[in-house]
Amino acid sequence: SSSEAAAFERTAKEHKEALRSQSEDNRALKGKLEELQQSFRCADEQRKEALSQLEQANSESSSEAAAFERTAKEHKEALRSQSEDNRALKGKLEELQQSFRCADEQRKEALSQLEQANSESSSEAAA
Repeated sequence: SSSEAAAFERTAKEHKEALRSQSEDNRALKGKLEELQQSFRCADEQRKEALSQLEQANSESSSEAAAFERTAKEHKEALRSQSEDNRALKGKLEELQQSFRCADEQRKEALSQLEQANSESSSEAAA
C-alpha cells in the first residue's frame, strides 16, 4: 500500500510537472499568437490602404481616359470640319485660277488688238 502511495505520488508529481511545462508552453504560444494576430491586423490595414489607393488610381485613370476620349473626338471633329473647309477653299482657289486665266487671255487679246491698232495708226500717219 505504501509503495502504491509512493508510485501514486511520483505519478502525481510527474503530471504536475508536465502541466507546469504545458502551461509555460501555452503562455509562449499565446504570446506568439498575439504577435501573429497583430501582424495580420497590420497586413490587413496595409492591404485595405493599397486597395483604396488602387481604386482611387483606377477611378482617376477612368476619368482621364474618358477626358482623353472626349478630347480625341473633339479633335477628330475639328479635323473633319477643317478638311471640309479645305475642300471648299480648294474649289474656290480653282475657280479664281480659272478666272485669272480667262482674264489673262482677254488681256493678251486686248493688248494684241491695241498693238495692231497702234501699228495701223502709225502706218496711216506715215502715209
